[in-house]
Amino acid sequence: GRYPTFIEPRGTVGLFLGCATQQYQGGALQAAIEVLNHLGYVVLIPEKQGCCGALALHQGDPDSASAQQEKNLAAFGQCETVISIASGCSAHLHEHGADSRKSVDIVSFLSSALSEVPHLLKALPAKAALHLPCSATNVLKNTQAHHTLLAHIPELKLQTLGSIGDCCGSAGDHLLTHREQAIALRQPMLEQLCGRPP
Repeated sequence: GRYPTFIEPRGTVGLFLGCATQQYQGGALQAAIEVLNHLGYVVLIPEKQGCCGALALHQGDPDSASAQQEKNLAAFGQCETVISIASGCSAHLHEHGADSRKSVDIVSFLSSALSEVPHLLKALPAKAALHLPCSATNVLKNTQAHHTLLAHIPELKLQTLGSIGDCCGSAGDHLLTHREQAIALRQPMLEQLCGRPP
């Protein structure tokens, strides 16, 4: 589909849905469309896109991963920028996409877009816990993008969960294939959220 902006257009971007993201984070995808539209971006969602290929590659099937990458390359061929809301997909597209320069995670994109229109967001006098995904810090190398983006919200106070680069346990299909280890990796962050020392 095509989601037009209601203000003077600043550009057009493609939105990568991702297989797990589309199934489990539909609300986040809808919010991404709304935010991008409010910032002046027309959002395109090509119908023939598919999985980024990370899961196939993790399972030792590089041929399927390559086929999925080619499918997405064709689907997003007309888009100058392809945005993903899942850092794992962003990392895979960045490392293995045929044109990785087109792929950007939404946090980095919005950080840059909001820097051109400062003082746009209303104040939110609240405390928030921030988890920095290991895929964002270790692969995309954007350790400051999350803080830069959230700094545009006046009066918001942040507390980072864990240390920079810590894994939450999800790690692609790791949550399914190594469940006990995934739970152990996640536990310190849950303890911190509950106010108990890890």
